[in-house]
Amino acid sequence: QGEEWKKFRTAMDKKMMRPYEVSCYADKISDVGNHLIRTLNNCRGHDFIIPNIEREINKYAAESLAAVLFGKNLGMFNDPIEPEIEQFLQSIPKLLLVVNDLLTIPPFMFKYIFTKQWKELNKLADITLNFSSTIIQEKKKHLKNKLQSIAEGNQANNRVDLLSYLFATRILSETEINIAIVDLLFGGIDITTNAILWTLYNLGKNPDIQDKLRNEVRNTMKDSKNPDANQIEKMQYLRSCIKETF
Repeated sequence: QGEEWKKFRTAMDKKMMRPYEVSCYADKISDVGNHLIRTLNNCRGHDFIIPNIEREINKYAAESLAAVLFGKNLGMFNDPIEPEIEQFLQSIPKLLLVVNDLLTIPPFMFKYIFTKQWKELNKLADITLNFSSTIIQEKKKHLKNKLQSIAEGNQANNRVDLLSYLFATRILSETEINIAIVDLLFGGIDITTNAILWTLYNLGKNPDIQDKLRNEVRNTMKDSKNPDANQIEKMQYLRSCIKETF
């Protein structure tokens, strides 16, 4: 397991663990954030309550991750959402609930005692895998003439999505790439959604902290419409709020 872990980390580290690499995606993620804000404004009722805000944050998380992992817009904020996108979106919270139910049960017992949950887990896992596999195959066809340039780091500002980079470096097999991408996509959506929801909850419960954070954001951004990576780096109180939530 040690060598397998090392292989995956070697493949991922350059694109996922270096601050500069992450900062290259700031504008794309900011665009997704603008979509989210517009959607929340449209969803908000006269009482300022946003129904099913978790679903909207899930959309944001999925689109942000897709920008980094695939360099692709999934269309989560389209109205209406394409059926396969909607199916994937709905499968995320369901899969988490099923996994939580089965987490403490030895796997060999599933088919004897927890047959319904086990079948549901397989069904939802297939949806997730098929969704990512389709994107991976589309990307593979698109990349045929670009792989060498990507592997050598010749793309402008190194702003290439993780999937393209993994194909170019050939450190991982296609099956391993699929596993890695599904893990990052699913795990990333879960972590990002919960982090945002609980941060918003804590800010709502502490209006004085919320005011202080708002002032920091406004003072840092000044006349900027969208925050860039350098501005976000200067928002130390924002960093503290997120860390306090975790």
